[in-house]
Amino acid sequence: MRSSLVTSIASRLALMYGLIAVASVGAAVLAFYFGTVGVLEGLTDSKIQSISARLKEASEEGGIESLSSEITLQLHDKTDTDTELFLLQSASGQILLGNVSAFPDKSKDSTLVNGVLMRDHEAIRARFIIQRLPGGTRLLVGRDLRELDALQGVVKRAAAIGSLVALLFVSAGTWFLRRSIDHRVRLLLVADVGRV
Repeated sequence: MRSSLVTSIASRLALMYGLIAVASVGAAVLAFYFGTVGVLEGLTDSKIQSISARLKEASEEGGIESLSSEITLQLHDKTDTDTELFLLQSASGQILLGNVSAFPDKSKDSTLVNGVLMRDHEAIRARFIIQRLPGGTRLLVGRDLRELDALQGVVKRAAAIGSLVALLFVSAGTWFLRRSIDHRVRLLLVADVGRV
């Protein structure tokens, strides 16, 4: 009876320790993931929205000529030119300018979405927004997600390996803690029986 009580107490305390440790590891992994990939995703969205708003303003102030000049500048300013995506289409459906060959099917205007776009005859995963501008023209502004996807893969692998190592340490710690608690409780019970 006492032996089973000792085992039960030790197991429960060790289990509580294990659960707290696992929860702590999980929280640390989530914080690491969202502190890296999450921040970069937010920055990507901010850049897309900022450039899209600036181009829309250029269109409203100077028409299609001003908009075309701004897009050309963006495409040749040697800043993020390998990841920036643009496509300008006239109201009649003619492609006027850009480094993307076509608008994606079933794309919603004014909404940031992920999708597949064609650039240089290659399908790429991208995040983009499409706007309808004055005069019926359509503008796509986006970012190639390959670098972000690669980073996300590295972070996920690092988090998985770190979690596995941490869980191995937690398991070992839980086992040693259970044995230690079991030993101490048994000593207390023996001392208690000795007093009786």
